[in-house]
Amino acid sequence: MPRRALTTLLILAVAAPLALPFAYHHSLAVGLLVTAAAFASHLALLSGTLRPNNPLFGPVTTGFTPAHPDEIWLTIDDGPDPHDTPRLLDLLADADAKATFFVRGDRARAHPGLVREILRRGHGLGNHTDTHPQATFWCLGPRRLAREINDCNTTLRTITGTVPRLFRAPVGMINPFVHPAAAACGLAVIGWSARGFDGVSNADPAGVVRRILADLRPGGVALLHEGRRNSVGDAINVQAMQLLLDALRERGWRAVLPPLPTSAFRLIP
Repeated sequence: MPRRALTTLLILAVAAPLALPFAYHHSLAVGLLVTAAAFASHLALLSGTLRPNNPLFGPVTTGFTPAHPDEIWLTIDDGPDPHDTPRLLDLLADADAKATFFVRGDRARAHPGLVREILRRGHGLGNHTDTHPQATFWCLGPRRLAREINDCNTTLRTITGTVPRLFRAPVGMINPFVHPAAAACGLAVIGWSARGFDGVSNADPAGVVRRILADLRPGGVALLHEGRRNSVGDAINVQAMQLLLDALRERGWRAVLPPLPTSAFRLIP
């Protein structure tokens, strides 16, 4: 959404409720009109926040311009995980595939060696907030939200000596404060174009891969996770990754890291 239109929407969302007493004092028709404006503006803002990858408040990258027509981007959220990360790294190495790991700050502090190993193996590293407050991230205020992003960046800089360039919001929910906080850290906001819902308990790895492949195209971004177990303790995400890498090989597709800076990225409708 253009900045001027977004500013108008935000002003309307704040001003319309404040104007309600005066509107109804003027006439019922004016009061109903202002009520409708207040409802519509708040609904638009809420929809923009709760719908993953919604670019209402700023650009969200959901694809890239591939150097070759067989390239896709694998992204892995929620690590590092002491059980899954080493296995995922081995699977990626066997397939000669690269991925970006969007890590949590608290888990990075608990497993700094895994963070360094991700980079040593030639993969990308992204910021996925410090504590992953997925139930409340959509409604966090600017100070708490900025702290979530800043603290993760600080942790990754301490561990690796570098800072990430990419940020992914928990569950892809983006409120009006995300882009300013990310921009202050030099981070581009990254979404996805294909997901398999492997973060759900007892997800079926084969079903996960089917859902990803249904939406994945060259230049697309696949969303995966790590650290999930089914009811018998099997690593859902590791199994899904193995199946997905096999499927990519059959299609002749390669998992690569898109070039930086982010001018190489594009939005996929």
